[in-house]
Amino acid sequence: MSLGSRYETRGLPEAKALRGILRPIAAGFLIGLFMGFVDSYGYAVSGYTVAEIDLVVIPVIARLLLGRSADPREIFIATVTAFGISLSTVITSGMLITYYLTSKIYWLFYRESDFPGWLYSGSQACFPNIFVCEWPYTYLSLAALSLVGVGFAYILRHVFLDKLNLPYPLGMASAMIARLISLIRTQRTIILVIISGIAIQMILIISPPGSLDLTPVFTSSGYGILASLSFDLPIFLIALLLPPRVSVSIGGGSIVTGLILLPIGASLYLYRVSPGASSDNLVTAASWYLASIVFGTVFSLMLLVARSVWAPISHTARTIIESRRDKLLLAMLLLSLLMILALAYLRSGAPGPSYIFFGLILMLIIVPLLIIITSWGAGEAGTVSQAFYPTSTVYMYLTGYRGFAPYVYMDHYLGIPMPSSLSASSLHILRASRILGISPTFILSMFSLSFLIGSLITIYYGYLLINIYGNNPERMPLDRWIPYTLWSLSVYRGELDSKSILPGAVIGVLVMMLLAIVDRLTGKSFSPIPFIIGLTLTTDLGILFILGSFLRWFVSKFGGGAEKQLMIVTSSLLAGVGIAIAIYTVFNAIALI
Repeated sequence: MSLGSRYETRGLPEAKALRGILRPIAAGFLIGLFMGFVDSYGYAVSGYTVAEIDLVVIPVIARLLLGRSADPREIFIATVTAFGISLSTVITSGMLITYYLTSKIYWLFYRESDFPGWLYSGSQACFPNIFVCEWPYTYLSLAALSLVGVGFAYILRHVFLDKLNLPYPLGMASAMIARLISLIRTQRTIILVIISGIAIQMILIISPPGSLDLTPVFTSSGYGILASLSFDLPIFLIALLLPPRVSVSIGGGSIVTGLILLPIGASLYLYRVSPGASSDNLVTAASWYLASIVFGTVFSLMLLVARSVWAPISHTARTIIESRRDKLLLAMLLLSLLMILALAYLRSGAPGPSYIFFGLILMLIIVPLLIIITSWGAGEAGTVSQAFYPTSTVYMYLTGYRGFAPYVYMDHYLGIPMPSSLSASSLHILRASRILGISPTFILSMFSLSFLIGSLITIYYGYLLINIYGNNPERMPLDRWIPYTLWSLSVYRGELDSKSILPGAVIGVLVMMLLAIVDRLTGKSFSPIPFIIGLTLTTDLGILFILGSFLRWFVSKFGGGAEKQLMIVTSSLLAGVGIAIAIYTVFNAIALI
């Protein structure tokens, strides 16, 4: 039943039905303005993309704005509207801040002033009107082209939602929270939990808990063991929201990387271990080795997925052939991918036919496969972040791409466009919309429109944060992004040894084979895809995922009601965390004036 028919069955006039849609859209827009700012700052300082989890945070705030009369569908419409704005931060403000740091590191390490102005420029002419400069249009155009992922999600929805019946945990949790939160007649409980979240996060910001890094103890003896302990409240809350099987698999992948895979690489001299190196230094040194492991695991996983997904994909292909509308949509999606290739080619100075040949393989084969595997991963694990994306980086490096332009435009991992992330998020939305009975075309249209509008707003948020905080590490600690930035510059400049990819990729293939065996022996109770996601996380985050999975499992023993209460409390705490970050940022900004 469509949203419009829902109001018609209640006998409401058309004007009232329209108001019933416009009210949650307006509320969602206001929430999106707030969450976009929170996520812009959070992306810069946490090193982790938290915008994906907003789908289960926003319903709590939407319920407060819409009041007790709001039903689950209105709450979810507001949620999706706000979610589109907040998710745009991963492409606009987040990547802008990343390339701002890259420009500083580029000059500091290479003493060269030829950083591309179409990527970032510190010219004072850009403030306050950033659109007089060239670089905003790079981010905005690639943000728009990233909506290719929404189109693929719409085409593939029957494969993942019907044929494979993947749960999409964040989508199910969002729909469940929208339903549960609408039944609560008093806002007192929600407000108290949000205030608690604000208080806890403010304490953690002002007096951060100490971290324990045991890595130097091992690296002093030449062992590449990554062992650290720290506490990150948003990550722990995310672990509570995910199914226990997923969280423990993510945590397991992280610990296996730190305690087994990194030492194997060090013993085989696949990367250099500096005596006394910290966790950050070790991760930087092993970044190319870890990327090659991910390449091997994802390549193997694609083969396994292809075997399982071939039949439903073939069915979808036949459906597209028979549908004029789907054929037109697919043609537009492929044309958009080719447009990304054309922009990269022109930005690179038209380097030659090999650029086009390998680019066609990348954009028409590898990127669609990444969209499929990322969407599959989101269906099982809920959040996939950028775990699978180094696959495109390795491919591009091996095929000879060098310079900023090809990676910025076409690479999933080091670049701006993220159609895979938008596809995964869209399928979460579609899962929830099915549960709540909302038209898929309506809800995806709202998501796409709010994403486009949000990109115009959040790119300004990013530039505003750069101008407020600048290079002050105490106010915006971009230092944790330095290892990633140095590695990315090494990729752009072709300074990495490509021969080291093969051993790491072989290790990745062996890991995937062992995961497949374990999955079969445990009767599908172990999840390989979240495990691969964990390979990209440090051990401190992995431990938090395991702790979260244990707590979620323990609470589930008290029944479904207790588990639902945990989800409401957790999402409300996350909302409080976001508000605390905004408050802290505003106070810092005022102090600088």
